[in-house]
Amino acid sequence: MSNGTAYRRGSVFGAFLLIGVGALFLYANQRPDVSPWPLLARYWPVVIIFWGLGKLVDYFMLRGTPEGVAATRVTGGDIFSLVILLLFGTFLTRAVESGWWSGRGIQIGDAELACLLGQEYEFTDQITQDVSPQARLEFNNLRGNITVTGSPGRQVRLVARKRVCAGSDAEAHRLAKGYALAWEGREGTSYTLYWKAEVGESQAVRADLDVEVPKDVSLRVSSQRGDVRATDLQGSVELDLNKGAAHVEKVQGTVVVRLERGSAELIDIRGSARVEGRGDEVSFRNVDGPVTLQGEFYGPIHFARTGPVRFESRRTSLSVPRVEGEVTLDSGRLNLRGARGDISLSTRGKDIEMEDIQGRLEIESRDGPVLLRFRTPPVHDIQVENRSADIELFLPENSGFEIHASARDGEIESDFSGGGLSLQGEDRDTQTLTGTYGARRALIQLSTTYGTIHLRRTPPGLPAPRAPAAPPSAPSRSLSSREPAAH
Repeated sequence: MSNGTAYRRGSVFGAFLLIGVGALFLYANQRPDVSPWPLLARYWPVVIIFWGLGKLVDYFMLRGTPEGVAATRVTGGDIFSLVILLLFGTFLTRAVESGWWSGRGIQIGDAELACLLGQEYEFTDQITQDVSPQARLEFNNLRGNITVTGSPGRQVRLVARKRVCAGSDAEAHRLAKGYALAWEGREGTSYTLYWKAEVGESQAVRADLDVEVPKDVSLRVSSQRGDVRATDLQGSVELDLNKGAAHVEKVQGTVVVRLERGSAELIDIRGSARVEGRGDEVSFRNVDGPVTLQGEFYGPIHFARTGPVRFESRRTSLSVPRVEGEVTLDSGRLNLRGARGDISLSTRGKDIEMEDIQGRLEIESRDGPVLLRFRTPPVHDIQVENRSADIELFLPENSGFEIHASARDGEIESDFSGGGLSLQGEDRDTQTLTGTYGARRALIQLSTTYGTIHLRRTPPGLPAPRAPAAPPSAPSRSLSSREPAAH
């Protein structure tokens, strides 16, 4: 500068750090199954690497200037910051590896964090209450698991186990007394149970509820944080979970589960079943009524032996009139085995595989191959439109069909030839296969770009469709840092 005053340039490391941390937490906000803290626990040494790279960038940017030497000098403040970073990173890694961090993250005021500074105490509350026939029950729990089981009789029997984190026995009793159950009855058939708590102090208390209710009640449960389990009920079940896993089994009525962050498993439901919101693992098994899944879920997603299925998300739209086998969406794959009725699928970025289908099939996909297997000659129309990926169709030799296949900037390979089939355009950008093979039973329309269409003969003696596999074990509520995109 002309006045002789020198201004030191700020290091690019600070910019890298802000960009990286901001991008990580933005990604975590967009992905409900991702917690940023396990990622930081695993990759925090990258901060030191970028710190060193920042020093090198500063050196080359300022080389030949008075600031060039100072830019790469390691100061006492740098050493102190490095020691703090090493201690914090080591603590974070040990906390995650020990399992203490699983599904938690850092939330000031959480009971787990409070217990680091104090001691855990346990208290038990009990309530027994008569209710009218076909009553409607509503339970509101802030923190903790809820188990609701249908039983004979007309009483609600509840046991609440409160865990309090406090610095002393007196403080624990004060907090437990201030966190009390309240029971309200309205209009003779509607009952509500909730917690009375002073503002700010409920964060140090966790309450697990075990509830027995008459089987004919209709149930609604709201939980801010914790798992909910409802079994052996004849009425409807409605669950709202902010963070946790829902398990519903042996219910005669309709079931609705709303998730903000978590998983759901619905088994042996006689009525309709619906899950909506955001989360990770979802499983439906043995559902007689319609099944609806709507929202952004990261999977695995599993349907087995259900009524009509409808799945809607930003990436996928799937409609199946009846699933006698199974449908699984997991890690960029969609597998369907054993379906009846007209099937409609629109998706992208998935490897699609279907077999044992009886009904019209319509698929629109991109960026993922489509594989279809028929063990008996199809008698319903097949329409597949794919982009930037292959289509592979297996048909029995005795099939009869009319086909219109087109591959732009791709190829067509066919095990079926002669008769009325015509393959054209082998020396051009677009190849087509048209015509009729055998006695026409189905219309087949296939089209792709930048991919190959394979028309194969189903090998003789191909094994019969396998029985539906058991679904994944009860969905875990651990919100790990997995990488797949929502289905």
